[in-house]
Order: sequence, then structure tokens, then C-alpha cells
Amino acid sequence: MEISDLAIRIIIVLTPGFLTTLLFRYFSTHKEYTNFYFFVLSAVFGLSNYMILEVFYQLVHAVKISLHIFFGVPEGYIHDGRLFVGLWESLVDRTFVVNSEEIFYSSVIAILSSFLYTYVYQRKILLRFANRVLHITNKSGDDDIWSHYLNSDNVEWVWIRDYNQSLTYFGKIEAFSDSGSKRELFLSDVSVYSLSGRKVLYTLNSVYLSLTDGMYSIEQPFY
Repeated sequence: MEISDLAIRIIIVLTPGFLTTLLFRYFSTHKEYTNFYFFVLSAVFGLSNYMILEVFYQLVHAVKISLHIFFGVPEGYIHDGRLFVGLWESLVDRTFVVNSEEIFYSSVIAILSSFLYTYVYQRKILLRFANRVLHITNKSGDDDIWSHYLNSDNVEWVWIRDYNQSLTYFGKIEAFSDSGSKRELFLSDVSVYSLSGRKVLYTLNSVYLSLTDGMYSIEQPFY
């Protein structure tokens, strides 16, 4: 199948958005994206990256104008281009050359912005604002209760009751799987008990657990 020139231009222009989405997906915990959702998110992130670059260009432009007015810097050093003109013209005008400098700078911004977006998402900053200030939602911000519970700040040492194996594990949570995937846990400093939790069978430095839905429970000891 032949790819049109317009499609190639769209892919090139949206590269910063793809980069932000991939890094955001890698750094944060999410369910799998559909192709449509991935494309839409990439477009939104990409547009925001170009907007940030446009603001930067305009600030540089304002500084150069100020230098020209107050210090006599030659006008030739004043950048009078606008990013969005170049961006949209590259999509609709086949004779317009895609500005590689804009793509490069936007890609740098994409990497930095992915850190910011991940921090905002992981810390649930927008959700907390909507919940505590605007009072418009009661959502936890996590994909499901598994993630919400294990992401809680006060959940560190837990009892894991595995009803399939008739065993209870007590240990410190080091890592856990994303929601929507297998229920996997990595515990350290582990004590293994019978299911009732009354008799210690043995101790372990660490353990990997793969749990079956509906056949386990997670409990936090009372301190």
C-alpha cells in the first residue's frame, strides 16, 4: 500500500506527540491503549508541544525586539517567524518544506513534557483539584481498586492470603503489576504462614506471586 505524501507529513509533524505518548505510557501505569486513543492522545500531546514551542519563540521574539529598541541590536537578528504558520502550511501545501528545526525542538520539549505529564498523573494533581476544590468527582484516579489500594501511601507491609495454595504471605511490597494485567506482586522480607496466619512455615528474602482473581485477599496489619 502506497503512503501518500500528506500522510508522511502528518506522521513527521506528529512525531513529538508520539514521543510524549510513548514515554508517558512507559513511565505511568495504564491499561492498554486502543489505536484510536493512542492517535488522539498523540495529537493532543503533539499540539501542546508545538504550543509550548510557539510561546518560547514569541518570548525570544519579544526579547529581541526589546534589545533592538533599547540597545540598537540590528533588526536582522529578530526572529519574525511563527511556528503555527509553518506547522499548518506543511500539512496543506505540498511545496512547503517541513521545518526540521521545529520538529527537533518540539521533540526535545516532548521528552521534558512527558516527565511533567507523568508527575501530574501519578500525583493525581488535576483529580485532587477537581475532587477537593471543585467537588465535581469522587473518582480515585486509578484504573481500578487494585491500583488504588497498592498505590496508597500507607500501604507498605501487607498480608497476602492465597486461597489456591492455602498459604499466607507477610512482607513488604516492592512492586506490583499494572491494572488490567496479571495480578503479580513482588514482596521482600517475607514470612510464609499457613492460611490462618497462626503458624510460621518458613521465611524468605523475597518472593514473586502470581495471584488468581477471586482467590486471594490483601490485608494491612493494624499499627
